[in-house]
Amino acid sequence: MKIMSAGQVNVRTATTTSSSIDHALNQTTTLSLREYYQQWSLHYDNDVSAQDYCGPTIMIDFMHRLPAVIAMGSDCRIMDACCGTGLVGRVLKRRGYDHVDGCDLSPAMVERARARAVYRQLYGDLDLTQAVPEQLQHRYDLVLCCGAFIPGHLPPSGLSGLIELTRPGGLIVLSVRAAYYADTAFQSHCQALQRAHRLSLLDSRLNGPYLRDVQAHYLAFQVN
Repeated sequence: MKIMSAGQVNVRTATTTSSSIDHALNQTTTLSLREYYQQWSLHYDNDVSAQDYCGPTIMIDFMHRLPAVIAMGSDCRIMDACCGTGLVGRVLKRRGYDHVDGCDLSPAMVERARARAVYRQLYGDLDLTQAVPEQLQHRYDLVLCCGAFIPGHLPPSGLSGLIELTRPGGLIVLSVRAAYYADTAFQSHCQALQRAHRLSLLDSRLNGPYLRDVQAHYLAFQVN
């Protein structure tokens, strides 16, 4: 353990925090992504805060105004998919939502989320590109996913995992980085799911705030 002398401050610079985010975006396998977050979980909150990360607040504001969400009320069952350290869960708690579970690929991030005491249940090591565990299938009224549809993370096919978590007639609300949306098959995958009558698009907010100098699209779907 390194002991700092009096007056010495452990500072992560803007360059360091930006580099941490860039490294996360450049992961190429599920294993490397899980291992990267094992270490980054210790600094994640500070690093994204230093880059003005506002995705959770913007997404919950967008979600909170949807007529279908208003009709559900605050007692709806919510899954915060790819919950990370619980930044979305924290906002939900402030808005009066108490029936919130979370899941993430990274067990280390889930442990950070657990310390916030805003979730009923948390599930670590859950890969949404694989079959969802039976006990979680079609269980939730509302599934949220903020910050996962970005390079190096959840592929467009991960939408199927979100659908598996959601009850018929339930809602999926997500963010997707604007550049990721443009550079991947995300849009065509959404359209294919709509043509197959698995999803219906309810609303969208395009090019909303996300990170400093980075925009995201916020999308709301109903599961058919």
